[in-house]
Amino acid sequence: MPRLGILGTLVLDRIHPPPGEAGDVEPTRDWGGLLYALESFEAAREDDWTFLPIAKVGADVYEEAVGRVETLSGVASLAGLRRVPEANNRVELHYHDAGDRCERLTGGVPGWRWPELEPLVAGCDALYVNFIAGWELDLAAARALRRGFGGRIYCDVHSLLLGVDATGVRVRRPLPDRDAWVECFDWLQGNAPEIALVSGEDDPLEGVRRLVARGAEAAFCTLGPAGAAWASATGEEEARLEAPDPR
Repeated sequence: MPRLGILGTLVLDRIHPPPGEAGDVEPTRDWGGLLYALESFEAAREDDWTFLPIAKVGADVYEEAVGRVETLSGVASLAGLRRVPEANNRVELHYHDAGDRCERLTGGVPGWRWPELEPLVAGCDALYVNFIAGWELDLAAARALRRGFGGRIYCDVHSLLLGVDATGVRVRRPLPDRDAWVECFDWLQGNAPEIALVSGEDDPLEGVRRLVARGAEAAFCTLGPAGAAWASATGEEEARLEAPDPR
């Protein structure tokens, strides 16, 4: 059976709704981060595909995390969930409105080195790398992964472009060696600010075109209610605009 490796970080979230919507409701505590990707693939996968979760998990919540992941029927193995002594990543999410939020991170499991990853990805046909913490891979590990893995690699850049300030708040940061990062992946995905930082282009369609020109097979920019922009090495591209639902 074909297998997709899904690499990222499992996060315990506390979600605070926007002001005016909270009332007396307590913040929601739930697993987020990589779990969203796992559940999405669980819902979309063909019956013959399985997936391998690849994440380091803090010893403080390891059993809970594994128990949550093993409820998914498409999981091929739990061997990629590695217990580490560090406190697991936890995020306080304070929503200002439906599309704007502040994230405060505590804990912090370490990233992966290629010798740790090599035996895990050897059994995968493709990889989905989702930067949730932002340091799941450093550039050396990403380059080694590119050299050592023969399948396609899809990357959601997301928190690769986020740092952490002195109070734990996630803040946007530039990406040094961005061309070298682009060369590590076949497909790249991000939202408009993320694609702008990776490509150096403010216009989303120009941004995805630039990433393809730098060697990506395809690049995708999500635009919220406006749809998405994408480009590919075959010359296909699209900037789709969708009117928001008036309801």
